[in-house]
Amino acid sequence: MRRCVIGVVVVGLAVALTGPAFATGKQVICWDTIGGSYIPFYGASRNAMRYQALIDQLQIKYAGNINQVELHSWRGTAGTFYDYKLILCHCGSGSLSATFASNYKGTPVTVANLSTFNILALPGWFGLGMTTTPFTYNNTDHLLIEIQWNRDNNVNVGVDFGSLAAGYHRLWVDNPQGSQGTLDRYTCYTRLSFGAYTAGPPTSLGRVKAIFK
Repeated sequence: MRRCVIGVVVVGLAVALTGPAFATGKQVICWDTIGGSYIPFYGASRNAMRYQALIDQLQIKYAGNINQVELHSWRGTAGTFYDYKLILCHCGSGSLSATFASNYKGTPVTVANLSTFNILALPGWFGLGMTTTPFTYNNTDHLLIEIQWNRDNNVNVGVDFGSLAAGYHRLWVDNPQGSQGTLDRYTCYTRLSFGAYTAGPPTSLGRVKAIFK
């Protein structure tokens, strides 16, 4: 039985030397899963949520347009969440602050803003409702994922989390406008999809190496 913890993934050489080597459809799974949690979709015990997850740059290693963010459901429970938002932003620190606004580096981008967000009763990966607006990730800073919702159908949706990290990697409070929340060191088992990505460090040498991968 799974343990549940609360709170607590060819351009030519001349082009490669002068610009990024682009490809499409790249998926990255971040962290390894070790257990299950109801955060951030803890609907049976919470009426609202503001949640942030930190994804370290070394887990991603690609720059480009993120057009899908997915979590992994281990229960396969259907959930409905209202006034739902998904926000992406760069983060300059490898450990979250307890103050939500302090974790933004640059301007946060709202990539989903839905009156109703439905999660199907299917175990496995599920998308977080991104619209056609992607988020351009720079592969230099860390990635911050924020979820907000207000009211739900009184159902817990279990999601997988990853192993403990050196710094704080999750922050949550049961108020979508809350300014501070509870921190923990568990990582967020996440899959990111890139519409276009750079297959190496943002240097000429990295771009040349990327061609031969």
